Amino acid sequence: MASQDPLQPTIVDLHRTQALTSDKVYFVGKGTLKTANKQYSNINNDYEMTFNNDTTVELCTEDVDLPTVQFEFVKINELESKAPGNNIDLIGVIRSCGDVGTGIGEASQKEITIREVQLCDQSGMVVNLTLWGNDAQTFDGSGCPVLAVKGAKLSDYGGRSASVLASSQMLINPDIKEAHILRGWYDRDGQSSEFQTYRNEGGGAGAGGSSTNWKCFSEIKADNSIGQGDKADYFTSKGTVIFLRKENCM
Repeated sequence: MASQDPLQPTIVDLHRTQALTSDKVYFVGKGTLKTANKQYSNINNDYEMTFNNDTTVELCTEDVDLPTVQFEFVKINELESKAPGNNIDLIGVIRSCGDVGTGIGEASQKEITIREVQLCDQSGMVVNLTLWGNDAQTFDGSGCPVLAVKGAKLSDYGGRSASVLASSQMLINPDIKEAHILRGWYDRDGQSSEFQTYRNEGGGAGAGGSSTNWKCFSEIKADNSIGQGDKADYFTSKGTVIFLRKENCM
């Protein structure tokens, strides 16, 4: 983008859409308005706007009040009632923050930076949330901040878990009522509480899920009914690795 008089409106080149940033106001002209496809949208609006070659975008330099993000938060212990693959709004206190690692992006199938964090709330449950790319690299979980996510993708991995998408909005310690209530609860009681996690058996322990189904390998081999039904059977075992093929282990 060429340098301009700071007192004049900034025209955003549509071929450089990365120039658009959050928390700023823009004037948009000659966009195409149509009915929103809710399958590909994580906001509760009936219409969506598409940019085309004639669309103009101007940065507003006047002092204006920014509209606030509207959330429809789902309690962590209610995630089991939501269908995997849906986009949801989450809020919780960072209970733990993992180190930066790498994983394979679902869409790009390329290696990307990831970080796993755990969110907890007053329901007594925690859920794993995956951060990707720059969000994973720059995230600071020190001090157990409150994290609100607009449009996180829900998954049934590990029972229930969630991921921050490129279209998601992530706010740390937002100035909203729910965040202040969470902060007070965690500082007063939450930091010393015990929390339960979602399990692979299909639910959260203590939230309608079954207890851990421990079985030995010999029991699985002898029980011909396991794995023969229409639905998957789950069990938990512990074992020791005694052999690993080094030729194709990676």
